[in-house]
Amino acid sequence: MISLLIIIQSCKINYSFTGAPITAKTISIDYFPNKATLVKPSLSQDFTDAMRDKFVNQTSLELVEQNAELHLEGEIVHYKTNSVAIQGDETAALNRLTIKVKIRYTSLNQPDDSFEQVFTGFEE
Repeated sequence: MISLLIIIQSCKINYSFTGAPITAKTISIDYFPNKATLVKPSLSQDFTDAMRDKFVNQTSLELVEQNAELHLEGEIVHYKTNSVAIQGDETAALNRLTIKVKIRYTSLNQPDDSFEQVFTGFEE
């Protein structure tokens, strides 16, 4: 879950999570399906919920289902865990979770700010 928040925090959408002024009042965030080769059943819902929670709790934007001024959609394109530290008995002492998410951001008020980008994050 921590790596999900790393990706979310790196997603700068012309809005600082500290309350910088913008003209938009509403945002819609679609479900992020897991298109990665490795599929963890709950990852899509966990990521989508974390993304929505971040915007609801740390911005003044209202989360709406449709007709939003800002819109986020995308998919999880890569997900893996690797052992980064091995103990004497050859078991993993530390694992690294890496996730890549393709995000498409659309701004109705400022179309030039719209983008599509892949964000990568990891957590050990």
